[in-house]
Amino acid sequence: MTEIAHFIDNARVAGTSGRSLPVFNPATGATEKTVALASPADVDRAVASAAWPTWAKTPPMRRPPKVGPTCPPATGVRELWNSPA
Repeated sequence: MTEIAHFIDNARVAGTSGRSLPVFNPATGATEKTVALASPADVDRAVASAAWPTWAKTPPMRRPPKVGPTCPPATGVRELWNSPA
């Protein structure tokens, strides 16, 4: 059976906990795959690889333009929230 691995630091990585859970097909109820459960070490590795020092130092108001056009700018969010549907 296929196991879904973790994706850490741009690579598929097998979990080190030795534990997994079944992934069910909702239409049939059949077990299609398993997904690896993360150990504390797996989580630490994922967080360390995702914590970009430059990004962390960037003020939140400067981040949206770097993300791209799919991310709305922080300014104007209140207007969108308060606008009628």
